[in-house]
Amino acid sequence: MRIMFRLLLLLLFFYAALQSSGQHNIRFVVKDLTELKRDSIFIAGTFNNWNPAPDNKYKLEPYGLSQKSIVLNLPAGQFEYKYHGGGWLKVEKQWSSAEAINRRIDIKGDTIIYDEVAEWRDLVFNNKRLALAASKDDTAKVWILISLAEAHGFYADQTNTDSGLYYINQAIQLLEKMQLQNRSRQWAEYKRTLMFATADKSALLRSLGEDPRSLELHFRVLQMAQEDKDSIIIAYIMLNIADDYSVMKDYSSSFDYCWKARAVYSAIKKTADLTFERWLFGRLAHLYNEVNIPDSTLYYARRLWQVSVGVDDEGMISASYLLGDNCAARGLPDSAFHYYRLSLSLASNTEMKHAIVLSQKGIAELFKEKGEIDSALYYARAAMATIQNNIVQLRAWAENPNSYMAELSPLLADLYKMKQQPDSAYKYLQLSVELKDSLFNADKQKQLQSLTFSESMRQHQEKQREKEAQEKYETRLKMYGLISGMVVL
Repeated sequence: MRIMFRLLLLLLFFYAALQSSGQHNIRFVVKDLTELKRDSIFIAGTFNNWNPAPDNKYKLEPYGLSQKSIVLNLPAGQFEYKYHGGGWLKVEKQWSSAEAINRRIDIKGDTIIYDEVAEWRDLVFNNKRLALAASKDDTAKVWILISLAEAHGFYADQTNTDSGLYYINQAIQLLEKMQLQNRSRQWAEYKRTLMFATADKSALLRSLGEDPRSLELHFRVLQMAQEDKDSIIIAYIMLNIADDYSVMKDYSSSFDYCWKARAVYSAIKKTADLTFERWLFGRLAHLYNEVNIPDSTLYYARRLWQVSVGVDDEGMISASYLLGDNCAARGLPDSAFHYYRLSLSLASNTEMKHAIVLSQKGIAELFKEKGEIDSALYYARAAMATIQNNIVQLRAWAENPNSYMAELSPLLADLYKMKQQPDSAYKYLQLSVELKDSLFNADKQKQLQSLTFSESMRQHQEKQREKEAQEKYETRLKMYGLISGMVVL
């Protein structure tokens, strides 16, 4: 009996081993939620080396009502995959038009996977326009308009900032119409949606160099968030305001809003919000780098790396070129080269073209310090080419390409002067003057001062109202106490 029991265990062991190492039938079932249903849907993933060719072997067939399906024979283990229409230009996306993250599956046996596709890369605008025309609900229309604005404004393969502004203005006008008609009260998320749309418009304006208008809209969002006592949005929008001030070289105000944001965040946080910490540490590292305080730059760049490593490529890239700047400032060229090249390597397959520009500029300055002018000129030219060839990508990141050219032009002028090429040196010196004049002219400085003063007055009035409300409350308490005492007597 004992022998039979052991044999049974042995057979079960071998059966489990065969099951774990054998092939399994995996049925993928997908539902296309878009307005324009795609005729041909394929699947690609780690099981076919991410080959996006329209191969019939990976083509889904009709399955039930409005679904398509395919059965793949796969071994046990973890796989990633995506759906597409016959190439990466036809790959699935999120409803908002953002990139869809890779789908994941851990295969342990035969199973059925049910998925939905919200949008396709090549059909984004047609789908959204059809949905907009068909929608009878204004709340749905608002979100479709916002998604069209974001698709035009923030995704590099489709960027058209003017179109983005058109659609976000349409969304804001519809929201304002709802408020005038007293329909906003029926929508619980009305105020947050208005803040969201206004912040999007601010980012679009900033990418066009309209920094004071961008700041004005961020102040408007801050006021709405404070009226709603929405501390999460208050903290994040204060970091956006800090960023606006930094772009306009008002570092004192930028620091001020960073500390305000941290104070608000510290008062409400229950668990660590790594996204907020990455934003805060990144902003502080940039600011300390701009005002040339190396120790503080190093501290916050390291903090940014610590909360980003393994989870956020953008944070790692930013930390890398900031550490490069820091090492260069502290006279450690070998370490600076290492971090700049790390940043270039990490950013090479991303849309963070501004990081590539800053790293190339940093390497050019290192070669200039070493007296290797040809190498310095090579990297400085590469940085300028990166800007000129990626205007759309930079704007998609709410970055103004002209600000990067303005910072790079003096370096190129200096290098050409050292190469005894006065015509080229003059060309870039003149470009620098013209760009900086457009970026920081007197009118913009007046707008900035006026906005800062207006916001300061608004906050002062808000504090005064709170003080008066508190005094009235305390007065009422005293009166109630006095009346209670008289009743007792």
